[in-house]
Amino acid sequence: MIVVDFLPDIFSQSEPVYSDVDVSIRGELTAVVSDHYAHLELKVIDVRKSGEIEINSSNFLVKTDKGTYLLKLFQQLAVDVAGIEQRELLEKQYALMDWLHGQEVPSPWAIEASTHKYVCDIDSKRSAVLMSFVPGSYFSGAQESVHTVGDAVGRMHAVLKSIPEDLQLTGEIPSVTLEEKAIFTAMVENRHTEQGILSAEHQALLAKNKYFLSTIWDEVLDHEQTYFQSPRGLQHIDLHPHNILMNGSQVAAFLDFDSLKLGPLKSMLGFSAFKLLRQVVCASGNSLQVVEQRELVNIYCDAIFVHLPELRSDLKSISLFAYAEVCRRISSIFKLNIVDNNPQWNHVLEIQ
Repeated sequence: MIVVDFLPDIFSQSEPVYSDVDVSIRGELTAVVSDHYAHLELKVIDVRKSGEIEINSSNFLVKTDKGTYLLKLFQQLAVDVAGIEQRELLEKQYALMDWLHGQEVPSPWAIEASTHKYVCDIDSKRSAVLMSFVPGSYFSGAQESVHTVGDAVGRMHAVLKSIPEDLQLTGEIPSVTLEEKAIFTAMVENRHTEQGILSAEHQALLAKNKYFLSTIWDEVLDHEQTYFQSPRGLQHIDLHPHNILMNGSQVAAFLDFDSLKLGPLKSMLGFSAFKLLRQVVCASGNSLQVVEQRELVNIYCDAIFVHLPELRSDLKSISLFAYAEVCRRISSIFKLNIVDNNPQWNHVLEIQ
């Protein structure tokens, strides 16, 4: 077990942040609600932008005389074949979200537009979805909530095993390609000819963590067969603190159902355990001893195993899947830099 100190990052912020929008955007989004959701007869009172880690965040808080909603904008859903396919996927995702809500899985629910579709077109380039707004705070790392969150995560994934055939999603967690493996190894060993695309800060970050990354990367490569032989299923692949809303010690809602993918279920188990329990350790000021950290992992995972007993395994196996998923994300960022000359996701390297 590799022991590290965790520093606060963007996920350590426990309260959602909303910012003002200018008059033109407010007027435009008010018109979207009036034109496409006329059957709801909503009077918009205020519109604010939701502050997120994503690039070009497009979530807006819409306060009306009949409650608060979340309006999400999408680009390029009506102009080409890829956009049409993405639209169909989104329709199914939001239908699945509504089904989950009906199964008492804590989640927002999508609202049909006047067209009786979830996705409505604003113009030739932009589309929108309106959802219920669920108030709450992000998972803050409170130790007393670890079992409750694990139980909710386990139950959600147990429910996902029984979704109707017409709502089944087919998108899979991308595997790490041979090209990405080569790039990852070269980057960590500081021998890639295009390493300079990274900022001095990120190059220093890589150099500082060279041993750590090399160690876990070797483990991941040594156990690839274990990864492929693990039980598979539909899962939420991004259960970090900002995708879990809490109401006190209870889970109010899971967010970001765009992150539902097929793959080894232990990926969800390991990655969520790492992301959420990292938050607990960080919130404690790194004061928890190794034995206490292991106990937190056991508490979280045991709560999930009640619903998914086929995933029961030792801490070594769980950590391996956590490492594999983190490395997959880092490898994608490296490839974006080296192959596409695209540094847009470098800001999350430190978080990973």
